[in-house]
Amino acid sequence: MKKIHPLILCGGSGTRLWPISRTRSPKQFQKIGGKDSVSFFQAAIQRHSGEGFHDPCIVTSLRHRATVVHQLKEIQSGSRIICEPMARNTGPAVLAAALTLMASDPEALILVVPADHVIEGDINSTIMRYAGAAMDGNIITFGISPRGPESGFGYITKGDEIDGYSGLYKVDQFIEKPSKPEAQRIIDELDAAWASGISLFSAKQLLKNTRSMILARQPRSNAQSWGRRYSPRPSIWMVKRLAKQRPIRLRWRCSSARIVSSQPLLK
Repeated sequence: MKKIHPLILCGGSGTRLWPISRTRSPKQFQKIGGKDSVSFFQAAIQRHSGEGFHDPCIVTSLRHRATVVHQLKEIQSGSRIICEPMARNTGPAVLAAALTLMASDPEALILVVPADHVIEGDINSTIMRYAGAAMDGNIITFGISPRGPESGFGYITKGDEIDGYSGLYKVDQFIEKPSKPEAQRIIDELDAAWASGISLFSAKQLLKNTRSMILARQPRSNAQSWGRRYSPRPSIWMVKRLAKQRPIRLRWRCSSARIVSSQPLLK
């Protein structure tokens, strides 16, 4: 089976566990259970390591680079680090990593993982079970059964089951962090799950979907001119050119956009 590239998104402004966390030491770098435990970030690295996984690719900010390197050394983990000079949200960070990984592995299979989650149980068995579906072109997002009307999570609602992939469903809609009463209604009336922020897909499929999204949002005349000039992927071309620099320090020129597509939902 093809190995998976864990992609650890390691940004943050240090507000979620304030005053323990700070701008230069946000939540993911804090210890989970005391001074002798690993940090949230280190736990994410260790969770998705070993058989079936490549060394992780980490997207972080320039200000956090030294902390990332230090904590990787503590757990003796190799990695590939991409540093952002400024935050541009999830879409551009994932896209930059996908382009970087494809340079050495054109068939790269990527698992996007937040750096600040605590996960109990064997999630890797579920991930590996659907690696083939991801290689076949499905962009898979993993849902969490709601334990209550939580307003701090986004919600994904389940559509039809995907032919040929038992337990894999289309996402009917994504609902961004509703109010608590609305969250209760979603749980009561819809077949919904918390959005975990964990996704599995091939880099090639992500780029295909991104190109389609960019061209669909451009006015026809602009899309044609950009296509002739950059053949045919304007924002991707700029990121790819910049991603070839070493060390990887991206100067973002493309607009920030969350990648939105019809994503299968894992029950």
